Amino acid sequence: MHRILLVLGLAGVAFAQTGQITGLVSDPAGTSVPGAKVAVTNIDTGIKRETRTNDQGYYTFALLNPGNYELTVQKTGFRGMTRPGIKLDVVAYGCTSGTVVIGEEKVFARIREARPGVACTTPITAGIAGLQKLGATRIALLTPYVDEVNRMFRGFIEERGIAVPVMGSFNHGNDNEVARISQGSIKDAVRALAREPGVDGVFVSCTSLRVADIAEELEAELGKPVTSSNHALAWHCLRLAGVNDSLPGLGRLFRV
Repeated sequence: MHRILLVLGLAGVAFAQTGQITGLVSDPAGTSVPGAKVAVTNIDTGIKRETRTNDQGYYTFALLNPGNYELTVQKTGFRGMTRPGIKLDVVAYGCTSGTVVIGEEKVFARIREARPGVACTTPITAGIAGLQKLGATRIALLTPYVDEVNRMFRGFIEERGIAVPVMGSFNHGNDNEVARISQGSIKDAVRALAREPGVDGVFVSCTSLRVADIAEELEAELGKPVTSSNHALAWHCLRLAGVNDSLPGLGRLFRV
């Protein structure tokens, strides 16, 4: 099994608020096990939460308070398993703008104070890695940010070897408003930006913008890869954890 911790944060407000544990349950042959009962218990408080693996064998526990956790897995026909003191394969910091403002290496350094040597990523780290994996070199960038932050983002991406000839923004300074931006509006904005000649990919920045379930639809329409903060972050966590499965329906990135 692979375990991923997602650390959520707001730049300038708090480095971490709650976390997430995501993993894959598989049998000794490496075949995923759907429908397994998975429980996570906070060792310090005794609070227990349960879920079941999905059709592909994955499970997620979101909004976990910081602490030490014990994980148990049960499935009829299989021997039960308990893992005290969960070892994390990957820790992800879940704020795109926070990473750019704080600095990628500073985020990683803070994470490794608690988890020395652990693989780390952030939404923008994952986005860059995903775009490079897809072979994109000239992208359209869509954000919800104000102009000052947009300029920082363009510079951050271009410093890493990916040109940003065109970008668009919803220009929101309030993150609560960003979460209300509809997928229809995101689709229209992506379509408009992707028409720019020479653009070979699209990145939608901000974990509040919902793109994962429309990425494949947009790619089929536009003929070029589309990814986003959450979309790329999920992919990068899996790859860093050694999970290289090709997942249908989630766009090109999840097939490389």
